[in-house]
Amino acid sequence: MQISKSQSLPEIKGFIKNTLIEWDGFLSSEVFLPNCNFRCPFCHSYKLFQSPGEIPSVKWEEVISYMTEKNQWVDGLVICGGEPLMDKDIVSCLRMLKSEGIKVKVDTNGYFPDVLKKILEEKLAAYVAMDVKAPLNNADYGAAAGIRDIDVSRIRDSIDIIMKFSSDYEFRTTACPLFVNEKNIEDIALAIKGAKKYSIQQFNPENCLSAELRAIKPYVKEYIEKMRETAVKYVKRCVIKGI
Repeated sequence: MQISKSQSLPEIKGFIKNTLIEWDGFLSSEVFLPNCNFRCPFCHSYKLFQSPGEIPSVKWEEVISYMTEKNQWVDGLVICGGEPLMDKDIVSCLRMLKSEGIKVKVDTNGYFPDVLKKILEEKLAAYVAMDVKAPLNNADYGAAAGIRDIDVSRIRDSIDIIMKFSSDYEFRTTACPLFVNEKNIEDIALAIKGAKKYSIQQFNPENCLSAELRAIKPYVKEYIEKMRETAVKYVKRCVIKGI
C-alpha cells in the first residue's frame, strides 16, 4: 500500500507480527503508539511516554503490507499504547484501516469518551478492550492512574458508550494489591453490571514504573479466583488472565 504524503497517521513505536494473547480467539498483529495521559504505577510500557524518541519508529506501510500479505491467517490488528485515543490522527487511521479491510481491536484507558463514541458510531473497531483500574471515585482512580486531577465521569461515560455501541468488548482490571482487593473488584463489577466480558489480570511486579511496586508480591491464585467468583455475579462472563 502507498500512503499519501498528505495523510497524517499516528507514529508507531512497536510492531508485533503475530500474537495469540492480545485478542482472544484470534491470531493478530499488534502496534504500539507512544504517549499516555496516565502514569499508572504498575505500567510496564512506560518507555512509550517517558522516552518515545529513543524507540525506533515503524512505518505504517510495513504494517499494512504485512497485514495484506498474511490476511488469510492473521485475523486482525490490535492498536494499543500508550493511549491510542489521545492521538489526533487515530480516527483517520482507523478509517484507513477499515478501507483496507483490516479488522481492528482498540485498547484504551477510557479517558477520551468523545473519540471512543466516534470510533464506535462509525464502526471503526471490531473489538474494544478498556481498562477499569479501580473503584470509580476520584481518589482511588487517581492513585491507580498515577495522576491527581482526574475526572472519573469520563471513565463512566466510556463504559456507557462501550456497552451501548460496541458489539464486542471487554473491561479489564489489573489485580495490583496496592490498588484493588476483592471488595474493590465487586465495586468495579457493579459499575459495569451486565457487561459481556470482564477480565481480571494478574499483577506482575517485574519492570513496573513504580520501584515500590516491584517489591510487592502478587495475589495468590486462590484469591484471584475469589475475585472472579465475586465479579461474575454482576457480569455475563469473567475470566482470569496471567495465571
